[in-house]
Amino acid sequence: MRDLQNDYDELHALLDWAVPGGLGERHQFQEYYEHPIKMAQKKDIDESALGRVSQLHRQALLSCLAQMRLTVIHSTISFFRDFLGVDG
Repeated sequence: MRDLQNDYDELHALLDWAVPGGLGERHQFQEYYEHPIKMAQKKDIDESALGRVSQLHRQALLSCLAQMRLTVIHSTISFFRDFLGVDG
């Protein structure tokens, strides 16, 4: 197994595997998250751009958590339905 690189394609693929659709399709992820993050890594970033990246970080985290919550709920319902014969 190879190491995860500092590559946004791989980051999106990993997050999409963990939380399918949680951060959108690749092009949406690129436009909404990757480009602002890359801008924030520049030495001459201004405070408003840095604030935007901080806001994106929070939104991404909340989006992933919400999607994970839905996945867990769906899996739990499926478990009860399929293995315990309980209809929900």
